[in-house]
Amino acid sequence: MATISSNLESEDYQSRKIDFLQLNENIHNNLKAIVEYPRNAFLKDRIIIQNTDNLPYNPKHALVDIMIQEELIEYDPEHKFYLNPTKKGYKVYRTGGWLKYLEREKRNSDRNDKKNIYDYNLSKWKYRTFWPLFILGAFGGFYSAYDIFSKNVEKKEVLSEKLEKFENSKSKSQDSDSLKIDKIE
Repeated sequence: MATISSNLESEDYQSRKIDFLQLNENIHNNLKAIVEYPRNAFLKDRIIIQNTDNLPYNPKHALVDIMIQEELIEYDPEHKFYLNPTKKGYKVYRTGGWLKYLEREKRNSDRNDKKNIYDYNLSKWKYRTFWPLFILGAFGGFYSAYDIFSKNVEKKEVLSEKLEKFENSKSKSQDSDSLKIDKIE
C-alpha cells in the first residue's frame, strides 16, 4: 500500500506545474540575502521560501541547485552548509537583482533575434544582387578602360597634328626669315 501512495505522490509531483515567476522571486530574495551576509556565513538552512505552492518538491534544495547551476552561488566542498556568492552573483545583485537580470537577458535575446533576422535578410539581398552588380561594375570598368585608351589615341593624333602644323609654320617662318635676311644683304 505504501508503494502505491508513493507512486501517486511521484505522479502528482511530476504533473505539478512549476510557477517560475515565484521561483525567480525566491531566487531574487535569497540572492540578496546571501550577498549581504559576510563570506562563509550564510547557511543553507537560512534559505527562505515564500509560498511553496507550485514549487518543486523540496524547494530549498531545488532553489540552491538552480542558483548553483546559474553560477550565482557556490558552496565550499569542505563546508557544504555555507553558501557564497560568485562574481556573477555579485554582478547580478549590483545591477538590480535576479528579476532585472532576467529582463535584460530577455531584451538582449530579442535584440539578437532581430539582428539575426536583419542579417539574414541583408545576406539574401547581397546574394541576389551580387552578379547583376558585378556585371554592371565589370561593364563600367571595361568601358572606362576603352574610353581612356580611345581618348589617349585621340590626344596623340591631335598632338601629332599640332606638331606638324607647328613644324610647318616654323619652316615657313624660317623660309621667310631667310628671305628677309637675303633682302637685307
